[in-house]
Amino acid sequence: MWEAPPHYAQADAHAAKRTSCLTVKEQKDFEQKMLQAVALGNLPFSFVALAPLQAAKQKLCPSVELPSRRALGGRILNDAAAAADAKADAELRRSRHGAYARSDSTHGKIYST
Repeated sequence: MWEAPPHYAQADAHAAKRTSCLTVKEQKDFEQKMLQAVALGNLPFSFVALAPLQAAKQKLCPSVELPSRRALGGRILNDAAAAADAKADAELRRSRHGAYARSDSTHGKIYST
């Protein structure tokens, strides 16, 4: 009996992770890009429901899921804000660590490195 090569199983596993024509990760990245486009264009969240955008989506990949205006202004925006907060916190910790790395033990002065 014929057995499928290992790369067939990998392809099946990869396909199982897909939502529409995008993987779950690709869908999240796509949603973040949609949020950035709406923000940079100063567009309302309802932009995603406009007929020309829906028609373009149908032409490119009919099974792709455009985020709803509620998802865009809710979950997706909250995720982006949380990621930005985490990045800012990490940068602040890194900058504080570098600025206060050495201390003069005799006078209690702090020097930047």
